Amino acid sequence: MTCSKCGAQVPRGVGRCPNCWSSVLREGWLRRILRGLGLGTPVVIRTESITRTERIEVQDPHTGKVQVYDSLDKVPADLRAKIEQAKRDAGPAATSTKITVTDASGTTRTYDSVDEMPADIRQMYERAQRGHMK
Repeated sequence: MTCSKCGAQVPRGVGRCPNCWSSVLREGWLRRILRGLGLGTPVVIRTESITRTERIEVQDPHTGKVQVYDSLDKVPADLRAKIEQAKRDAGPAATSTKITVTDASGTTRTYDSVDEMPADIRQMYERAQRGHMK
């Protein structure tokens, strides 16, 4: 058997992966029969979880106090309009983007642009962006 979390080989009859210690489901009787007949094919299930975060910091020019917002929608309307105009005036080069990806094994990688991403991760990211824009 193969561990669904880390992909390591797990001996039959063992309840936990020897590599990551995740619980491993035992092979059912139907799967054993199909495997015995040479018909059992491994099924790979891939899950995606994409989280998009945004951080906007606004400093009051009079008090110096910094207010942090986790989305542009939560910024007060008068400030939001100024921020949107400043973003348009500055152009795309003025924004800072970091894309952090954590895979199923827990490995985290950070990219400075979409172009740095491997093709499969880029596809997931672009699907998430399209879903966010709807």
